[in-house]
Amino acid sequence: MRKRFQKGNVRKIHGSWIGRWWEDGQRRYETLGRVSEMTKSDAREKLANMLHPINARAQLNRVWTFGDFVEDVFFPFYRRKWKRSTRMTTEDRINYYLVGQFKERQLIEITRDELQEFLDSKAAALSFSTVDHLKWDLVAIFRMAVAEGAARRNPAELLFTPRNCKKSEGRVMNSKEVTELFKSLELRDD
Repeated sequence: MRKRFQKGNVRKIHGSWIGRWWEDGQRRYETLGRVSEMTKSDAREKLANMLHPINARAQLNRVWTFGDFVEDVFFPFYRRKWKRSTRMTTEDRINYYLVGQFKERQLIEITRDELQEFLDSKAAALSFSTVDHLKWDLVAIFRMAVAEGAARRNPAELLFTPRNCKKSEGRVMNSKEVTELFKSLELRDD
């Protein structure tokens, strides 16, 4: 059975706050206190303190898949840090390329060579900047996985961005073209 972090719930029954949660596949409950003596927020806080050791045990023994770790741990933490524009582009990039590739893989099974081969394969189709961002994303995800105890080591730490990335199709105007551009613009009278 998959063990996940749980908040439980608090209900008012016959003038008492009752906390309910799951433990070892069984529904558990306990009276947290009288409604007249504590607020619902106090009851929730008391339940959270009771569930802390259960949640810690569940997280410690959990074998994380890449997709679950990104969705349940990495994104919630980094969303608080990212600007809106950063969040939109970074989440899209991680979901499309990284979660799309490694979603069901267990974090502890992913190797450095496998990640480098992934970056090498993306270099043929994507720009240097995009591949470099993917490398940075992998390093950050696995760094956090190590910090959280979800992985023993960071296989992304030594990754490098391949030099053979797709070249940008951008072109620079020459001086004659710049002159022609300025001639085509209307002058403003102020």
